[in-house]
Amino acid sequence: MTLIDIPTTRPAPAPTASSSHTLIDTPAKPDKSVPGSLKGFQDGVEVVKSTESDSHDPLSYAPVSSSPQLTSQQEPPQVPIAYVTGAKLWLILVLFCMSVYIDVTCRSGVMIFITAISQDLDVPYVESTWIIVAFAIPFATLLPFFGRIADLFSPKTSFVTGAALLGLACLIASVLTDKYSYWALRGLSGVFASATVPAAYRLILGVFPPHKQGTAIGVFALFGSVANASGLVLAGLFAFITTEGQMSAWRWFFRFVGILSVPISITAYLAIPKLHGAKSQATLREKWQQFDLIGCAILLGSTLMFMIGLTMGGINGWRSASFLVPFLLSWPLGISFFFWEKRLPDGCALVPPSTWKLPNLPLLLVVAVGILPMWPGQALPLSERWEQVESAAIVGLRLMPQGIFSALPMFVLPRIPQHVKASRYFLPVCFTVSAATVIVPIFSHGLWQGGAYWRWYFPSFAIGSFFCGCAFSGINVLYMMAIPPEMAGVASALLQVAIQMGGTLTFTLQGALLTVYPGEVNNFKNVQLSWWVCAGWYVLDTLIVLIGYREIKRAVNDEESGRSTLVIDSSEKEEKGREMDGSEEKHEDEWGRSAST
Repeated sequence: MTLIDIPTTRPAPAPTASSSHTLIDTPAKPDKSVPGSLKGFQDGVEVVKSTESDSHDPLSYAPVSSSPQLTSQQEPPQVPIAYVTGAKLWLILVLFCMSVYIDVTCRSGVMIFITAISQDLDVPYVESTWIIVAFAIPFATLLPFFGRIADLFSPKTSFVTGAALLGLACLIASVLTDKYSYWALRGLSGVFASATVPAAYRLILGVFPPHKQGTAIGVFALFGSVANASGLVLAGLFAFITTEGQMSAWRWFFRFVGILSVPISITAYLAIPKLHGAKSQATLREKWQQFDLIGCAILLGSTLMFMIGLTMGGINGWRSASFLVPFLLSWPLGISFFFWEKRLPDGCALVPPSTWKLPNLPLLLVVAVGILPMWPGQALPLSERWEQVESAAIVGLRLMPQGIFSALPMFVLPRIPQHVKASRYFLPVCFTVSAATVIVPIFSHGLWQGGAYWRWYFPSFAIGSFFCGCAFSGINVLYMMAIPPEMAGVASALLQVAIQMGGTLTFTLQGALLTVYPGEVNNFKNVQLSWWVCAGWYVLDTLIVLIGYREIKRAVNDEESGRSTLVIDSSEKEEKGREMDGSEEKHEDEWGRSAST
C-alpha cells in the first residue's frame, strides 16, 4: 500500500494496520484504471479505493487529514462533499448571500424604526435598546449550538428550516401590538436566523470545489458587512409609507423580510444537494454522545448572561444588580467551559483544545469583536438626531453611502494578491483608516444639512465603510484558512459569536455613552464621546494585529497545506513513481496555500 498526497482538503480513508506505506507527492490526475476513481468528485480530486477499504463509500464523504501520517489508531474526521458546478453553484451562493443579508438586516434595519416601534408598542426610551438586542442576543448565543448541528447532522436541513421559520416569525411579529410579545417573537427570529449562518459556511466547504471556496466565503462574508450598512437604506425605503396602525412602515418591513425568506428556503431545498454530517454512518445515539450538549449549555449560558448583563447595564446603570449579577456569573461559566472541553476527546468536544493552537485563530476572534463599531456607532445616534428634523426615508438616503461603499471590497479584494491580504499590515491599515474616518464627523459641531453633510459625513461614510468592509472580509477569509474543514460549522459559529457580540457591545456602549451629559442623544457631546470610543477601539485592534499576528509560512507539508492522503494498491507504486520523475512544481490555490504537483 502507498499513501499519495495531492493538493486538496478532502483526503480519503486511512490505511489499515497491516499496510506498509510511504508518503509520495503526485499530481491530482485521475487514475481511470482503478475502480471507483473520481466517482462523484470533480476539479482534480482523486479518490481511489483499495481492496482493503471497500467499506468506505467515496460518494458519501472524504475524511480530512490533520497530521502528516495516519496510523491505524487514528480515524480521521469524515467531511461530506458533493461538489456542484455551473450556474447551479452560483445560484446556491446567491441563496446563502440573500439569507445572511436578511439575517443581518433584521437587526440593522430596525434601527431606523426605533422611534416608530417605541411609539406603537409603548416602549420607554430606556428600554428601546431591547428593540434591537431582543434579536441580536439569541442570534449570537445560539450560533455554536447550531454550528455543532451543522457539523454532525445535515447542514442543508438546518439552513432550509431556519430560513423558513425566520420568515414565519417575522410575519407574526409584523402584526403584534404588545411590546412583550414583540420581544418574544424577535427572540425567536434570532434563534431561527442563527441556524442558517454556520450551516451556510459548512455547505460552502461541502458544495464548492476547493479552488472556489475562497471566493465563495469572501463574497458571503461581504454580504454580511453590506447588510450592516445597507439595512438602514432598505428600511429607509419603507419609511416612505406614511400610513399608521397595521399598515405602518415598520410592519411592512417585517412582512417584506418574511415573504422574501419563503422562496429562499424553497429554492434552497431544491437546489442544495443533500449532505450528511461528519458522522453520517454513526447511530443517532453516537451522534448525541459527540454533540457535547453540556458544553453547548455552558457556553450558551455564559454568552447569554454576558450580553444580557451589558444590555441591562446600559439601561439601568453599571452599578445595578441587573447588570452585576449576570455579568459576574458569565465569567466563571466561561472559564468552566474551557475546563470541561479539556477533559473531552477532540471528537466529542464542542471546541477541542487543539483549536486554540491553530495559527492566529484566537487573535482573529478577539479582533472580530471590534470590527462592527463604525456602522451602528454612527448610524444609531445620527438616525435618532436626524429623524427629529427629516423623514426616515431621507435619513436612509443620507446613510446610503455606508451600504454602497461597504460592497465595493467585493469587487476590489479579488484583484489584490493573496500574500498582501495575508500580511500582518493589511488589517492594521484598514483599521487605522476606519479610525481616522470615524473621527472626522466629530468636528462637524452637530451640523449636517447643506454643505456640512458632504464635508464631514459623506467622506466618513464612503472611505470608512470601504476599509471596514475590507477588514470584515479579510478576517473572515483568514479565519476560515486557519481551520480544518470538519470544524467549519462550530468554528464559523465562534467567529459570528465574536462579531455579533461586538455589535451588541456597541449598542450597549452607545446607550451608556449617549447619556453621560444631559440631553442624551440631542447633546452632541454625547455623540462625540461615543465616536472617540469607537475610534479608540479600532486603534486597539490595530495594535493587537501588529503585535500578535503571525504570517503563516506556506510550507509544503500535510499539516499546513491541507493536502489529502489517498490509498492505492502497492502494485501501482512503481508506475506512480515513474510518472512523478521531473514533474514536481509549485502551485498556489485560492487560499494562498502552496502545494507540490
